Amino acid sequence: SPATPVMLFNSGTDAVSQLDGEYIWVPDNPSVRFTNFPNGFSIHFRFSCLNFAQHFTSTGGQYSRRFASKSDDENNGWAVIVNDLGNNVGGIEFNIMDAGIQYAKKSNGYYPGMWYQVVITYDRNAGSTADERIKIYTAGQENSVAATFGIILSTTFNLRIGARSSTTGFFYGYIHDF
Repeated sequence: SPATPVMLFNSGTDAVSQLDGEYIWVPDNPSVRFTNFPNGFSIHFRFSCLNFAQHFTSTGGQYSRRFASKSDDENNGWAVIVNDLGNNVGGIEFNIMDAGIQYAKKSNGYYPGMWYQVVITYDRNAGSTADERIKIYTAGQENSVAATFGIILSTTFNLRIGARSSTTGFFYGYIHDF
C-alpha cells in the first residue's frame, strides 16, 4: 500500500468533486506545454485501478478513460488512457499529436487493486515513428508495444489528471503521484 496519501478518483466518496466527475486540473501555463521542450518530456505516475471493467459503457462499448491529458493547441497534445483488455485486465496507452502528427504506444497486463509505477518518455529527436519516440516503463522495465487508438485532443488547454472532462472519460482508481 502507498506510504503517503493518495487521491481516490470517481468512487463516489471523494471530497473533491465536479458536476461531471472527479479530476484535478492545472490551468494552462507555458511551463507545462510540451511544445516548449525541444527534446521531449517524461511523465511519471503511480496508480491502482479499482476495476478495469468499469471502463466500459452499460451497452458494452469502451470509454476513452483518460488518466491525464494536456493540449497545447489544436495540433499539439497528449493523453494517457486506461482501458480494459477483457477479464478485468487493463492497459495504459499514450497518444500524442506533435505538430499535427499522431504517435501512440501502449503497455498491457495491469490488474485491479495492484500498485504500478509507470514512466512514459517522449523523445522528439529519436526518429520518426512511435516506436522510436515513445517508451513506457513499468517498475523500471520497458514494456510498450504499438498502439493505434488515435488521439482526440482535449478542447481545453488545462492539464487534467483523472479525467478528460467528459461524462464518459473518468479514471476509476487511485493516483499516488503524477
